[in-house]
Amino acid sequence: MKNSRKLFVFMLILTMVGIGIAAQPKLDVRGGVTYDFAAISKRRFHSVSDKAENLISNPDFAEDSPGAEIDPFRWRDYYSNIHHPERHKVPNARERMREVIRWEIADGVASIIKPVQLRDICGPLVTRASAAWCKLVELPNTDGGTYKLTFKYLARHNVVGSGGNNWVLVSCRGEHKTPAKAKEIKALKQTRFEDFWGEEWGLFSQELIVPAETKYLNIVFRIDGVGELKLKEPALVSVQKSAKLTLRLAPHGFLDSVFALSQNQPAIMNFAWGRNCSAEEAKLQKPRMRLRLPCQIKLEDLTFGKIVNRQEEAGMQEFDIEIDSTYSRRLATTEGLDAMMMSLLLSTTEEPGAFEGTGSCIIEENGQAASNLETFAFKIIPTITVKAKAQRYLPGFYANGRDFNFSREGREHLAEFFGQVGTRWIICNFPQDTLAALREHGVKAITPELYYIANGFRVGFPNRPASDKFKYLGNATRRDLEMATCPVAVYERRPFFQGTVRKYLADNLQGTDGLWANWEPYMFNGKGCFCDSCREKFAEYVNVPLEQMKQEWPQELMRGKKYYAQAVRFRSLEHAKLVRTIHEAVCEVTGGDKSMGFIPGISWTEMCSIWREIPNGKEVHQSDYAADLRWINPWGPYVYWQTHRPYIYYKDGNLRSFIGARNVRAQVNLDYPPEKRPKLLAFPHGSQGGALWVTQPEALEIDFNSFFFNGYDGATAYLFPRGYDNRYWAAFARAAENAADYEDFVFDGERIDQRIVLEPSAPYALPVNVVSRMPDLGLGPASILQHAAYEKDGKIIVAVFNFWEKGSAFFTMKVAGLPDGNYQLAAKDVLFAPKPGINYFSAAELAQGVQLFAGAVRCQIFELTPGTARPESVGYNTEDINELKKQFLPELTAASLEDQEYMKKYDVKKSALTEIANAGITCRPHENNESLLFSSGNNQVLLNCKTMSIVDWQRDGKAQLAGDRSTALGAAAFWKPSLRLWGPYLVTGQEKIDGGLRVGAELQINDHTSPELAGLLIRQYVEILNSCRKINIKTELINFSTDELPRSYQVGLRYHCFPKALAEEGGVLQLGTQKGPLNFTRNFGRTLFSVGDEFYESDIRKTFSVTDPTRKINSATAVFKSANISNVYQLSPESDFVGFALWDGGGQLTSSFEPCFKLADLPNAGDSISYKLEVTAE
Repeated sequence: MKNSRKLFVFMLILTMVGIGIAAQPKLDVRGGVTYDFAAISKRRFHSVSDKAENLISNPDFAEDSPGAEIDPFRWRDYYSNIHHPERHKVPNARERMREVIRWEIADGVASIIKPVQLRDICGPLVTRASAAWCKLVELPNTDGGTYKLTFKYLARHNVVGSGGNNWVLVSCRGEHKTPAKAKEIKALKQTRFEDFWGEEWGLFSQELIVPAETKYLNIVFRIDGVGELKLKEPALVSVQKSAKLTLRLAPHGFLDSVFALSQNQPAIMNFAWGRNCSAEEAKLQKPRMRLRLPCQIKLEDLTFGKIVNRQEEAGMQEFDIEIDSTYSRRLATTEGLDAMMMSLLLSTTEEPGAFEGTGSCIIEENGQAASNLETFAFKIIPTITVKAKAQRYLPGFYANGRDFNFSREGREHLAEFFGQVGTRWIICNFPQDTLAALREHGVKAITPELYYIANGFRVGFPNRPASDKFKYLGNATRRDLEMATCPVAVYERRPFFQGTVRKYLADNLQGTDGLWANWEPYMFNGKGCFCDSCREKFAEYVNVPLEQMKQEWPQELMRGKKYYAQAVRFRSLEHAKLVRTIHEAVCEVTGGDKSMGFIPGISWTEMCSIWREIPNGKEVHQSDYAADLRWINPWGPYVYWQTHRPYIYYKDGNLRSFIGARNVRAQVNLDYPPEKRPKLLAFPHGSQGGALWVTQPEALEIDFNSFFFNGYDGATAYLFPRGYDNRYWAAFARAAENAADYEDFVFDGERIDQRIVLEPSAPYALPVNVVSRMPDLGLGPASILQHAAYEKDGKIIVAVFNFWEKGSAFFTMKVAGLPDGNYQLAAKDVLFAPKPGINYFSAAELAQGVQLFAGAVRCQIFELTPGTARPESVGYNTEDINELKKQFLPELTAASLEDQEYMKKYDVKKSALTEIANAGITCRPHENNESLLFSSGNNQVLLNCKTMSIVDWQRDGKAQLAGDRSTALGAAAFWKPSLRLWGPYLVTGQEKIDGGLRVGAELQINDHTSPELAGLLIRQYVEILNSCRKINIKTELINFSTDELPRSYQVGLRYHCFPKALAEEGGVLQLGTQKGPLNFTRNFGRTLFSVGDEFYESDIRKTFSVTDPTRKINSATAVFKSANISNVYQLSPESDFVGFALWDGGGQLTSSFEPCFKLADLPNAGDSISYKLEVTAE
């Protein structure tokens, strides 16, 4: 790849000076993205760039020289303790702890490994049991000042935030002739840092304000609890700044610290801040922002205070800004960077490229610096305008209203800009005085969002009458349950709704076009409402006398019970009545027939091709109300990088948007006739996570194009602009212009994808067998090169999408079904032709295939027009494209080889399943070769080979399990870390064994699956025995890490099971206790059984949100019994067994039953541990 940059420069020069292969207007052959996320991530998480002298001696942990044991500045490993007032209850704690804790140094890394045996020593105090590396550091003088401590680290306790913490403790010591005896002056800093484990290393960075008279710093790198800590490249350097606050340009401060403005147009620059100090210290006294900008940059307005002074000198302007207390007081109550950002409205008249300046800002308190000095650069890009605005398709954005809290003049300037870039729809709570300006500049749709209309049942203020409240089953695990309104109270338009709620709508929607709402009511699944009104309505629905229903309510509505199927339908129909009522009320106050009405934002999976198979949401499903709405917003799938974590590359990232959009559009067309079909609004990802979850400008653009060309009716970027600079607006405008140019094709033309074939030319990215982070839509392998094609009035457009970030796509396009004749092929008014002197292709040539290209992460639209009348000169002929392919070949070859390695690591392999029989048991591939069906007489077992879990078990024709298509018995999962793996496993063998058959499979975890457990190998063996009356599941966990990237693991295995007996009448779970047998019956709650392992109990209670007391047992055997079932579950090795966890609710057919094993250590490559679950149907 060494020459790729030179080639880029060469091609750029050709483009700029107009000298090219055919000396005509050129297209973007290369493409690519604005930011190299991988390189940014590497700089941020892998390197410490300070060039000042590192005051820490031996930072590479080299071998100590002779006599080092008396060196006061050596690395010391003796620190271990229990930090708790009751530590005296653990006799000889330090000595016993040192027997099991390992301090290791190898290859420049210092490690502390604290195995599970530590729990046996420390008991419930284990989370306060420490171990540390210590380092005494000599400072150059005793003047005090600011120093920065940095180091790279990996830390884990298997579940983030539990099992103990990680700490850096720094204390100051004065001068002494014997450094080790120097007296402590001050305990300077105690900083906790989060667990971080993966292929990448975390970076700790902390500034220390050292008082005068300090000669030495004693630094402790500590880990508490059971876990592991690795350190490398520690550094302590002197710096000139101090900061109790962090101030960042957001999000560009996490990217390239460059902010782009477009000439003569506004831009919104956002700053995020957070505290590095205590809450008390963060209560700032009269905080100010001191902002410096080049004089060429105009500060038009700001949202977070007022300008009290402006000075100009030497081409720079400095603003003294008094920060409003609404912003500053949040620092004391907010962890991390505050999502309520400080926004500036900027503009410039400078010519593009003629100016590059820098700016800075800092927070001051009482005239003293309180934050870091945040610096940034400016660049100017051309004015952004669209040639025309889309009239039928509505591109726009969803925004946080606080980001636009400027003066009316500032908002009107923004309204003009929104019109210039092609905005047609805004989801935002704009003040009334701005609506007219938005309309004037072409914004057609304005639909605010209201907090008290959301998530299905959060309708109205919390102070609703008791009779109107949503009565839920079980505990309120989410605040939405407490704030919910009974659906009957809404659709009956009781006084609370008709008065309070309707007034709330009228007051807040005046002058707008409808209401958008986040609509994710999935937390209400199985929860109700169980009020008296709903009971009465349900009795009517099932035609049962109310007195009878009072006896059966609510128990007979649970899954597996008498009314369950009817209850699910009833819930969804009641929810649909609620939605229709809100829609009617919104229309009443926003224009009646002209209103867009109520627009719920739901998960896109609710409208995809497999929505009937997805259980989540069946009680609140769009299929029961969408036909009565005018618009609906199936948001997702989202593609982003969480910049506070190392970047992980997905080659099919934005391909998800295209696949999802195409699938939803096709399914909605099938589900709804045109007269009942709601219009579709998309939500391309802009920003989330307080501006820390980011995307590329080109990714935003290609997502907009994916939704448009797949037939959506509108798309609003979520969230946007949220601090993004005008490079992102330029991307938005390009997509909006495509919509204006081609909306008649999309809405009036015929979709003809099947007539177009694209054949990528090697080297190119390989297809993916399964698109990552999406449900399996059953589509088979997906090419990274996609298209959407339309024909209208004899003219054809083909939108070609190259989703490969690493390189251009050269491909052959074949067009079938063309009438004989000649056709001109163009993209952006640039013609393609077969050879010099000819500006058209024949129908036969197009059927045979023509050579074309598309840049990386680009949507290139090709127009195919009958005849030869287009006047443009030819930009590319076949010879030109062949020459381009030769020029790009070296870099594409290198990128292709990287892609092959990527596919080896991440691509899903398909298992080869065969028919086999033994001991009276037959085994046949089943369900599209993804399952194995075992049969023996009336007994059957169905094994899902993707999850290596039994999903159905029939004993004499009677079901023994009650799970779902992915799991019902034996799926390997973890309680520590809390992780459920969905596979897919790769079957490695099917064989005959004594008494039956065995299937073996394995799953190697990678950073796509779980960054924390990447490198762990799971081998799962399923044995079907005794005429399908006995099932053994054996699980082996193996440390499969490499010498290049050694890893250690601490894992607590659990098996995911759904025995049916508890769901049957008289069903009981029998467990052994010291007081005799314990009989447990279903309670629709969360229950924990334990043999006494306090660490397991503490952790699983948090993971499962268990509130009931733990029940003590003394056996690894469980017996499930009902009138039709008798199953015995036996776990081994029993010495590693710690208990059973049960998770239940009204939406489940039966309770989950999860046998758990104690936390296990796998510190070295090749280490392994095995478990077994043996289940017999008696």
